[in-house]
Amino acid sequence: PVVTVVDRGLTSWRKGGMQSTVSIQTLSIEIRIWARNVVERDELAQSILDRFRTRMNSFSTTEKIHNFRFGSMVNVDEPGDMGIRSKIINVEFMEILGE
Repeated sequence: PVVTVVDRGLTSWRKGGMQSTVSIQTLSIEIRIWARNVVERDELAQSILDRFRTRMNSFSTTEKIHNFRFGSMVNVDEPGDMGIRSKIINVEFMEILGE
């Protein structure tokens, strides 16, 4: 199996307040799992989701990343028994700059 991560860029930006020097931006990434079969694809996707869930609290304190949100999870499979099975997971998170 292969896992690719693509930076989908900044989806929103705003100031922290009228007199604030803080800015809040929302970013998104796309994680795609490429596998030989459905079982391999789904097990790897689940382990990635579990890893994010267990690390979310440490991201907030060390990386100043907040509000992780799993958007969509879409299966994209090539036709036939030998077709490549893949799953796309969209993740959004908020980063606070200037704290």
